[in-house]
Amino acid sequence: MVAINYRVDHVKKNKYSRPGDKLLKVQAGVIHYTANKYANAEDHQVYFDGDDGGAYRYAGAHIFIDKHEAVEIIPLDEVAYHANERKAGPLLPSLKASTSFYPGGNANLLTIGLEMCIEEDGTFHPDTIARTQLVCKRLQKQFPALRDTKNRFVRHYDITGKNCPAPYVASPSAWNAFLAGIDAPVIEAPKVVVPPKPKYNSKYTSKPEERLGTVVLKGTTMNYRTEPDINAPIVKQLPAYHGADPERPVHLYEVKGEWLRLGRGWISNAKGAYAVVKLYDKKEEEEMKKQVIVVNATDDFPAALRLSNRIGAGLVSLFNAKKEQYAKEAIVVGGSATGIKADKVTNLSGDSYFTTAAKVDEYISKL
Repeated sequence: MVAINYRVDHVKKNKYSRPGDKLLKVQAGVIHYTANKYANAEDHQVYFDGDDGGAYRYAGAHIFIDKHEAVEIIPLDEVAYHANERKAGPLLPSLKASTSFYPGGNANLLTIGLEMCIEEDGTFHPDTIARTQLVCKRLQKQFPALRDTKNRFVRHYDITGKNCPAPYVASPSAWNAFLAGIDAPVIEAPKVVVPPKPKYNSKYTSKPEERLGTVVLKGTTMNYRTEPDINAPIVKQLPAYHGADPERPVHLYEVKGEWLRLGRGWISNAKGAYAVVKLYDKKEEEEMKKQVIVVNATDDFPAALRLSNRIGAGLVSLFNAKKEQYAKEAIVVGGSATGIKADKVTNLSGDSYFTTAAKVDEYISKL
């Protein structure tokens, strides 16, 4: 028995994750999985917020669900870019649609996208499953057309053929059990009041920026704060395993006294007790400019990060790589290499993020 713990925290309007266009109607609910082992619902809200909408990529979903809460990040009457990769149109004819403001929008014009967060082992936590079923019930009350559960809740896979949500593509019986759970009587636990959480400082965006070096943390749970101040709000706690592998260091962007900025948050490294810092020298900086890794989609990010940690190259979105040149060589992880600005383009993209990951691992093995 879980509480739904549903909250609304809409990202700001931007052309990448929340264009503000209206749905034609709600025809179905689409179940996805995040494929991101280290991010919860709130982390995804933070990622898709801001003018860049998540690294300038056209992607998103309406609701993200983890083992603690469900977060609505896009209004349920608006379009989200979550289920329309197939150029030939949806595999389900009922989800074919087009408008003047979104030609060929298809399923994105008719559906609500639900993203289920996964655990470190790639599975769904039982509370995530139960909470997602409660969210589906909530949607059925709000949108009567969704009450035909078996025909109105579909997998991303059913629309485009993408392996998403992977656990429910691999096991149709598990998917059928999930659907049956939506229709089963549920006694919801009392709502847990979740206090508002501190936000990341908006001035630290996900836009490409210069890195000062790398950091290996010493296996201690760390408070990740909004500012370099012991009294600043704690956005989240970094688990002990985060950044503790010397082969997978964390990128360092700024240093202020004992404080280190890792992305959009700060950690304390008083007396060097919590982290080993390695600053780049000029030669290393020049080496970094030789290569850049171009990432197409969230699903490709884990493979791109493995490659980044191996060769020390920075990450840039496919959108930005087509606007300007970041390095002499661009290594493409997912998506089309057409139009990328670079002297040399190495394409490691496959026909799915699984084959892309395999190509990346093969490339790394030959280094």
